[in-house]
Formats: sequence, structure tokens, C-alpha cells
Amino acid sequence: MASKSTVMRAGILIFIAIVLFAIGGGLIIHDKIEYKGFVKIKATIIGYDEKLDYDVEDDSYDILYAEIVQYIVDGMIYKATNPLYSSKLKLEKGEQIEIAYNPKYPSQCIFVKSRKVFPIILMAFGSVFLLIGIIIAILGRSIGKSNSKTKDYSMSYFNISD
Repeated sequence: MASKSTVMRAGILIFIAIVLFAIGGGLIIHDKIEYKGFVKIKATIIGYDEKLDYDVEDDSYDILYAEIVQYIVDGMIYKATNPLYSSKLKLEKGEQIEIAYNPKYPSQCIFVKSRKVFPIILMAFGSVFLLIGIIIAILGRSIGKSNSKTKDYSMSYFNISD
């Protein structure tokens, strides 16, 4: 039998994994419901919004970038800025990126790829916690079994009778 602390550690890691999976899955389901009816199209990157981010460790500033895109719906041109900033320019001006817009209010759009990143990261961490929890549970169980097979003969050599 595995020790209570080993079982507790494995249980906590598995619980954390379930919570991370639930949050990641919940965000994906929320987006499916919230953005139901949105139409996916390609938008052209026309520039980048830049902002400075202070890095405490280096005592310096980093430049973060967010795509500014342009898309056309029913002959009208719309512009939008990605709310997710990155430290790298991933695409060049003129390249295309997938967005989804609300057909009732075409100026309302989401950046499809940006919406998937965070839930995937949560679920990846959940997978790691689940794997570690299962390994600890299996190892703890096998160690507990091997410990139960060994007998303690330390006092049997002494015939103590009072």
C-alpha cells in the first residue's frame, strides 16, 4: 500500500489536471457558443501596433507587437487590432490571417488563432500534471507493495522477556 502522502500528492496533481482541462475545455466551449454565427474570412495584415513592456529581470523594455488587419465585408472596409501582443513579428505586412466577424455587426471580429492559444496551453499543462500524477500513483503503489513484502526481523533476534 502506498503511503498517504504519495496518494495525496498524486491526487492533488490529478485534481489540478482535471481543473486545467475543465478550464481549457470551458473556454473552447464558451467561444463556440459566444461566437456562434460568426463568419470566418481572411484578413490582410496592414501593420503592427507596438507597445513597450518593462522587463524587471533585465531592467529593460521589450517591444510587443499586435497585428492590425483589414478585411472587407459587403464592400465595406474594416480594420481591427489583435488583442494578443507578441514579442515577435510572426507574419509580414500583406500576409493573411484568419478572423471571424459578426455578420450583424461586421466591425466586431475575433482573431481565430489567438482565441485557441490559451485553452491549448492550459490543456497541455493539464496533460503534464495528469501524467506526473499517474506516474507518482503507479510508482507509489509499486513501492508500497515491495515494502509490504519485506518483513522487519530486527527485534526477532533478541529474546526479550520481562
